Amino acid sequence: MKRTLAVINVLAGFLLIISLVLVFSLDLHVNGSIYRGSKDLSKSWHYFDGKAADLSDLRWSDGNTVIAASFDGSANRSRSLCFMSRNVSFRIYLDNVQIYDFNPKLSGYYGSSYGRFLHCVPIPGLNQGRTLTLNYTSLDKNNLTAFDDMRLEFAGSYLKGIIQHGALRFLLCVLAFFFGVILFIFGLIQQRKRDELVETMSLGAISMMLSIWEFPPAGFLQILSGNPAAERAMYHIILMILPIPVISFVATMTFCKKKIIVYTYIACCMTDLMYQLSLVLLGDADYSEMIHISLVIIIVGIILIGWMIVHALRRNKMTSEQKRYLLPSVIIVVVTGIIDMVRFYTGDPIDTTEVSRIGLFIFVVILLFFELRRLVDIQVKSTQADLMHRLATEDSLTGIKNRTGFNEYEQLIMKRKKGKCIFVHFDVNRLKKVNDTFGHAEGDRHIIAAANTIRDSFGEYGECFRVGGDEFFVILDGKNCDEDYEKCIGKFTRLQEEYNEKEDPPIKLQLAYGMAEYLYDSDTTPESAEKLADSRMYEKKRQMKADDIKRAAEFVLADLQNKDDIRNKGKAVFPAPADKPK
Repeated sequence: MKRTLAVINVLAGFLLIISLVLVFSLDLHVNGSIYRGSKDLSKSWHYFDGKAADLSDLRWSDGNTVIAASFDGSANRSRSLCFMSRNVSFRIYLDNVQIYDFNPKLSGYYGSSYGRFLHCVPIPGLNQGRTLTLNYTSLDKNNLTAFDDMRLEFAGSYLKGIIQHGALRFLLCVLAFFFGVILFIFGLIQQRKRDELVETMSLGAISMMLSIWEFPPAGFLQILSGNPAAERAMYHIILMILPIPVISFVATMTFCKKKIIVYTYIACCMTDLMYQLSLVLLGDADYSEMIHISLVIIIVGIILIGWMIVHALRRNKMTSEQKRYLLPSVIIVVVTGIIDMVRFYTGDPIDTTEVSRIGLFIFVVILLFFELRRLVDIQVKSTQADLMHRLATEDSLTGIKNRTGFNEYEQLIMKRKKGKCIFVHFDVNRLKKVNDTFGHAEGDRHIIAAANTIRDSFGEYGECFRVGGDEFFVILDGKNCDEDYEKCIGKFTRLQEEYNEKEDPPIKLQLAYGMAEYLYDSDTTPESAEKLADSRMYEKKRQMKADDIKRAAEFVLADLQNKDDIRNKGKAVFPAPADKPK
């Protein structure tokens, strides 16, 4: 049956995969249009003076600029005008009738432009020629504007093309982002235990930032967020703060002792961030106008990284694996950074960090591989250390914690400021008699039974310890420790009786116990509570011995009484013979 179900599930999985492939590969064809796919309109526009308009390099005037395009209306049924706009506000007219108005209200940390925005404008089809007119205004002082990939197409097909084009990149970025989150959280949690995991946190932060930075272009993210202006601002902010985890990572990897230099550089990054945000919020500048400040800081960071690596190499502080992974990745970052600097001042300034992103992505991939290997080594060492610590603090006979574990827990509760705990001291009665009469193997079974009874009774609410041969301690901690003690001691008594009845040991299991409270905010130490619990335990032990003696005496008296009763009954049945006459 299992094999049949497995085959059925495999077939269901393949059907799902095939269905997904069909969803993303097949087009919906609609009757009434001569265009089975899409019509490119990028080359159809012209200015009113008759010159052709290049949508990627628009002409500008002091006011609005107007371009127009003509197309066959009968060929456009069920199509939309689909395109990407970049940093422009505009209105669209169809045969002099306004059909679309895009004028974003930018304020706050958005800056003065919005980046790239996806548009799908429905165009009604008629059996006649139609004329589209675009009236546009630049929102960018440097005129970094354009209309990209303009075509008449089904809106759904256009969106599908965008998603298909960026699907692999999107998937990789999502995986990199979540992997970065895992690294960051792991490093943050483990930082309390191991200071060397600061580079794990730094690498996690770098991976998260680069995954966002490398997301597919506008259109893809717009479908998810609907706010390209916020995305554009986020990209510029990432450019300003990305050097911080990069410098932190290299500084820890190279054991840089010049902390003042590293901290000064990080302070410069934060100052740049606050300065640019302030000017943008006040409306005095846009991120694109101040990007050169971020680029200068990045150049300084590259120089600082090179200096730290050279310094570490001279002092021979880098391992062979660090040299193998860190040096090539840093060289790639430096080279791609220099290329982007040249592009910024000599080439197209629209995307000034394209090559650097590739270099940083390679940097992260190389170092992620290195970091994974290092984390595996750390985990192996941690597991070994945990095993050694467990062996050192665990009693080998009973499996509960030993005197060392008790001392560690005692140091822990001494650091607490509020609340209280309860110490319960146990001692196994008549263990010496068990050992002397039945041997040490039976004595060990007696001790194990005592430990199991204590753990099964108190383990859910507190910590159990074997502090000596036949001595045990339990520490109950928490707001309800008094109620917990009453529940546990009742269960302890019941389990002890059940063991004696079920196992029937040669000498009944019996444990004396004493309890004492310890207030965390008191002037006393836990030792005073231990001594009080110890004295109460011995008082209980004496009482239990007295009770045992009393029960033994009552048993002897009862036995003697039974014998006298039997003797008297015998005399009644068989009377003594009469005395002979003299």
